[in-house]
Order: sequence, then structure tokens, then C-alpha cells
Amino acid sequence: MRPRSLELRAPRSDAEWDRLHAIRKLFIFDVYHPPHGPWPCEYDPAHPDDRDPANKPLLLLADGEVAGTLRLDLKEDGRAVVRLVALAPGFRGGGLGASMLEMAEDMARAAGARSLCVNAQPGVVGFYARRGFAPGRWEGCSSCPRGVPMAKALAEGLPAREARAAPTPRRHGASKGRLDRATVGAGRLPADRTREGVLRNRTARPSMRTAQPPHQPRPHPKRGPCSPRSLRGAHSSGMSGSPTSTAPAR
Repeated sequence: MRPRSLELRAPRSDAEWDRLHAIRKLFIFDVYHPPHGPWPCEYDPAHPDDRDPANKPLLLLADGEVAGTLRLDLKEDGRAVVRLVALAPGFRGGGLGASMLEMAEDMARAAGARSLCVNAQPGVVGFYARRGFAPGRWEGCSSCPRGVPMAKALAEGLPAREARAAPTPRRHGASKGRLDRATVGAGRLPADRTREGVLRNRTARPSMRTAQPPHQPRPHPKRGPCSPRSLRGAHSSGMSGSPTSTAPAR
């Protein structure tokens, strides 16, 4: 069952700090950086990065219970970095990871960030890709060969959910000849679309039959090496290019 309330905020007590450190250690470092693994790294609860004023260690609370962790690092160049993302096992599979990322994205945008970066584990690359992230190295990204650096641009002024659902702008001329829905709904029609306007336009429009000259057949040119049909196929067409946790890079 999805919780009735979700909150992403800084820890407010020693007990909440202890829970944050426990989730990080158990579900990030012990999983991806065990002592006897290829990339061993011991978790340090007193790491100075957590005390940097530009870095925001955060807890996700579901109905008041600690469900996950995330740290949001704000950079002077307009980037924000999501780090140390993890959910406790009992809170996985219900969309809380996506909700936590959306709230972090909104916090980054409110702080003036223009892009959001993450070091993703291979198993959650698809999770981030579905939310607008694309693989690509960024300044300060993880040097661990297991991590996949990813980033996305933030739509200015739109919350994360609305930014993903924003409609694609219509191409120029695509709506030509269509009535505005608000105008039709209000019972108002443009002057040239009313019955009187249509009749007036028909009366004022010159007859196309009398304006056209008699049809004159055109002689067919002889086909040569430079005729349009002989050049067909000579030109090639253009080519179109195409969470449970992230790496604990500090």
C-alpha cells in the first residue's frame, strides 16, 4: 500500500542520523563495496562531505517512518548531484524511489540548479533513463568502473512531474485551419467562420474556373543523363542518431 504522506528532509535527531548511516552502510557500501570485493570501500559516518554546507543529506519519510536516504550536492556552476540513494527493503517496489527522485529534482530546481547528475549502478540505469537521464561523464563523476555517470537538464520553472509530462510544441503551421478549443467552448467563432462570414467570403472570392487559362499540353523533354529521374537515388538521406541505490561516490 502506498503511504499517505511522503517527506524528503534533513535528519532532525541523533536517531534519524543513525538510521541514515545504517541504510547507507547496509544497502550501498555492504552491497557494492564489500571488504573482499573488487572495489572495497569502508563506510565512514563522519565523512566531511556530509558537513559541507552545499551538500544536503536527506531522509525520505513515509507516513513518518524512515524509508530511504539521498544526498543532494549543489555546485556553484549550476549543477546538482544526487548521491547515496537507497531505499530500505520494505519500501521497495511501490514507486517510492521515483517519488524521492522527483522531490530531490524539485529541490535542486528551487535552488537554481540547471542540471541534475548521478552515478548510477548498472542495474538502475534504466530507472534513471526513464526519468530523463542520459549516460555521459560530468565534472566530479565517479571514477569507479562499475558506476555509470548520467545527467539530465532541468526544465526551468516546472516541477519534475510536470516537466516530464509537458507536451511537445506543435510544429509551425500544424494547427492551421483549426479552431481554438477555448473559443469553441465559449460559443465564439471567428468572424470568417460564421455562416454569414462564409457566405460573404464565397461571394467575394473570384471564380477559379474563369481565371485559369485553357490547358496547354507541354512537350515531354527527352530523358538524358541529367534529367530528374536519372538523378533519383543519387542523393543519400540524412542519418538520425538516435532505484534502489547508486554508487556512493563522494
